[in-house]
Amino acid sequence: ACEGATDKAKEAGLRAIAHLAFPQETKVSLLKTPGLVDALVVAAREGATDGIKYEGLGAIANLAVAPENAVPLSNTPGLVDALVRAACEGATDVI
Repeated sequence: ACEGATDKAKEAGLRAIAHLAFPQETKVSLLKTPGLVDALVVAAREGATDGIKYEGLGAIANLAVAPENAVPLSNTPGLVDALVRAACEGATDVI
């Protein structure tokens, strides 16, 4: 779905997802969107720019605030590794 999108478009899309995931009442329903978390993990781990990684991490951080999302997120393959990698690379100002 993201093939061919420019880096700026990817950043804008990820930023919009992060904003949509900010209100408490949308966190749980957004997490149920097919492919969303996998796309955020890819952005956080493999984003071509720091902006893509940053926005992906921001969306994950917003989703993670909901207690109901903790278990599904922590069970997502690659998510915790992506967070650890981001922390080791110094991208800790996301939250």
